[in-house]
Amino acid sequence: MFDADALTCTGPPGEAAGPRVLTPHPGEAGRLLGSSSREVQADRLGAAQRLGARRGAAQGPAHGGAGEGLPSLNPSGSSALSTGGAGDVLTGLVGALLARGLPARDAARVGAFVHGRAGERLTAQRPRRLDRRRHRRRGALGGQRRCAS
Repeated sequence: MFDADALTCTGPPGEAAGPRVLTPHPGEAGRLLGSSSREVQADRLGAAQRLGARRGAAQGPAHGGAGEGLPSLNPSGSSALSTGGAGDVLTGLVGALLARGLPARDAARVGAFVHGRAGERLTAQRPRRLDRRRHRRRGALGGQRRCAS
């Protein structure tokens, strides 16, 4: 399980002791691929596939591991997850699934879906408010996220 600065410590898939899951945001994915976050956002699926081929299983809105067949697309998500700490929640969720014995690809798929669904529920329960000082909508902070039963 690799996130944030640990992503820079990953090498080619052949160097790994076992399967791995990466959870980069577009900026981190761009840095690992030698491109910009804008380029990653323009072709998220292609970026995830390239990252998977270079580093092992990639996780994000679209993910696909090297040699794992077709990529998976996550249909869930919300802009409420576009805030500091959301990636940490995703990493913890996927890490817990890995610790429970799920294969890396399944843990990444289930973790991404559950994380995205939690964001959708949060948005439905607490509609975003307009921040008049910054003229933009606010998401939720990490401490405002609760697991849904």
